[in-house]
Amino acid sequence: MKRQHPTDPNWFWCPKCKTYKAREEFFKKKTSKWGLAGMCKACASMANRKYRENNPEKKKEANRKYRENNPEKVKEANRKYRENNPEKVKEANRKYRENNPEKAKERYRKYRENDLEKAKERGRKYAERLTDRCITDRLKQGNLPVTPEFIKLKRQQITMKRTLKQIKQWRKENESNYTDV
Repeated sequence: MKRQHPTDPNWFWCPKCKTYKAREEFFKKKTSKWGLAGMCKACASMANRKYRENNPEKKKEANRKYRENNPEKVKEANRKYRENNPEKVKEANRKYRENNPEKAKERYRKYRENDLEKAKERGRKYAERLTDRCITDRLKQGNLPVTPEFIKLKRQQITMKRTLKQIKQWRKENESNYTDV
């Protein structure tokens, strides 16, 4: 049987299902004569499914190696999936929490710890800069009026306290140098 249909050049033979099918029903393959895979998409999918069912360990190992060698691609694919399927992801997470309550609690605890550390770090960076907003927040916490003069004074006060703290720390670290003399 010839690969290409004798009368229609856009139809090709699939040896697996033994029928002629349109060009669009075949995967592309640059190295073949016609630029098409040997089997049609339906037959190729069926063959792949059977292979996966009969060789689960080989498939798991191949997947593991791929994830290990392409972490960025996997991360991007996962991000796109979560973005395009929020309801499925939400449902899968709900089922996981339902079926694994202890693991879910542990995961949440670790997440909160990590998130708390990140929040503290952000807060430290925010406070170090002494922006007007940061100082305004401090004034509001102390129920003080928020005026440009108070902001300026509070900034000076914080700077002086930090400088004093640094001097005390330096003195504590270098105290032994002066007591030996």
